[in-house]
Amino acid sequence: MKNKIISPKILSYLVLGFFGGVFLFVRSFMGLYVFNYRLGELGVLFCFILTGFYVLSIYKKKLLGKSVDLIYLLVIFSFFLISFISNSNILDTYTFKSSSYIWTISFIFVGIYIYENTNFDEIFLKIFRFILPLVYFLLVLAPPIIKEFLTNFFGIYSDKFELHKGSDLLIIFLIVMMINNKNLSEKNFENYYFVSLSGLFLPLLMFKSRAAFISAVLFFIIEVFKNRKNLFSNNKKILSFFLVFILLFSLSVSFISESKTLDKDDSIVGLASIIEFRYQSYNEQDEGLPIFFIRDKRLYSADGNLNWRLQIWQDVWHDLSNSGNSILIGYGYKDKIPAMDIEERQGIDLMNENVHNNFVNILARGGLIQLFLFFSFYYFIVTSYKDKHGNYNILIYILPILFCAFFDAAMENAHFPLLYYFFLGRLYIKEY
Repeated sequence: MKNKIISPKILSYLVLGFFGGVFLFVRSFMGLYVFNYRLGELGVLFCFILTGFYVLSIYKKKLLGKSVDLIYLLVIFSFFLISFISNSNILDTYTFKSSSYIWTISFIFVGIYIYENTNFDEIFLKIFRFILPLVYFLLVLAPPIIKEFLTNFFGIYSDKFELHKGSDLLIIFLIVMMINNKNLSEKNFENYYFVSLSGLFLPLLMFKSRAAFISAVLFFIIEVFKNRKNLFSNNKKILSFFLVFILLFSLSVSFISESKTLDKDDSIVGLASIIEFRYQSYNEQDEGLPIFFIRDKRLYSADGNLNWRLQIWQDVWHDLSNSGNSILIGYGYKDKIPAMDIEERQGIDLMNENVHNNFVNILARGGLIQLFLFFSFYYFIVTSYKDKHGNYNILIYILPILFCAFFDAAMENAHFPLLYYFFLGRLYIKEY
C-alpha cells in the first residue's frame, strides 16, 4: 500500500457509504447540503479534480490503454477548445454543470483503483443484496408515514425530495445483478436471488419507464441465456425458477397496483401530468396514425411522449445545422440549449433543460467532434476489454444503460454516471 494517496480500504468504505445513500435516496441524497453546496455539485467538483490528476498521471503510465487514454485526453481538450470558441466562462458553475457528462467519466479511475487493491465485490454484495429489496419496499410497500418522514427530512436538508426514476432503478438493478451473477454457477442462493428480484423489479420498471423496462428485459434475457447451463441444468430447476419468477412477478404487479406510496409519489404524479400534456399536444388532432410517420419533412410519432422527444432532438439538429460552425463544435456550455427555451418543454416547474438523450446532449454541447470522440471512447473501451478478457461481455452492461440514456436525462444528472463509470472501471479489472 506504499505511495497511495489514500488507503484503498478506507476509500472503498467511503464509496460504499456514498453508494448506499445513492441507492436508497438517489436524487434526494445528492441534493443534501454540505457547507452550502449540494453533494451533487461536490461530486462534479471531485470528478473535475480527479480529471486533473488523470491528465498528470497519463504521462507516467497507461491507465486505460493507449487508445482510450488518447481519446479521453482529446475529450478534455475539446472542452477547453469549445469553451474558448463559444465564449463559455470556465469559472462559471453553470459551465461545469452543463459539461458534467465529461468530468464524471473520471470516476472510472476510482473503480479501477479500488478493484486493483481490494476485494470490493465481496463486501458490496453483503450490503447491497439487502439494499435492493429495501429499495423495492421503500417505493412500493412502505407505509405513507415513512414517505412523510423522508419528505420532511429531505425538505429541510436537501434541495428536493424525489423517489427513484426508472433509469435509477435500472442501473441499481443491473449493478447488483452483474456482480451477483458472477456466482450463479456455484450456489443456488445466487440463482434464486437473480430470478426472485427480477420478478419483483421488472413490473416496477415497466410502471416507471418504458425505456428502463426494455433495457432491463434485454439484460435479463441475455443473463438467462448466458447462464442457461446452470439455470436449466435439470427439469426440477427449470420448473422451480419459472414458478418463483411468475409468482413474484404477479405479486409485484398486485403490490404496485395497490401501492399507496406510489400513488402519493409526487414525481409520478408530475410525470403523469407531463405525459398527459405531451400526448394531448399532438394526438388529439389526429387518430389512427402509425407509430412513426413523416409530415412536412419532420419525423413524428403517434406516441405523444416519444413524439415530445423526437421534436426536441430534431430541433437541436436543425438549429445546429443552421448555425454556421455549430454543428461541428456545438453551442458550448454557457447557456441553455436553445431547443429547450420553449416553455412546454421545461416541465411543470419550468426547470427542465435536458433534451432527454445522452448523445443529442453531447452533440448540442460539443458538436459532431465531441460526439465522434465519445463513440471512439466506447469503441476502444470495448476492444480493450475484448483484448484483456477474450469476449464482449462488457456490452451486457453498457448497451442496456446507453439504450435507457438514449431516451432519458440520466447521464446528465449527478449520481447516475458516477455509478455507471465506477462499475465500468470494475469491468476493466475483472471479467464480467
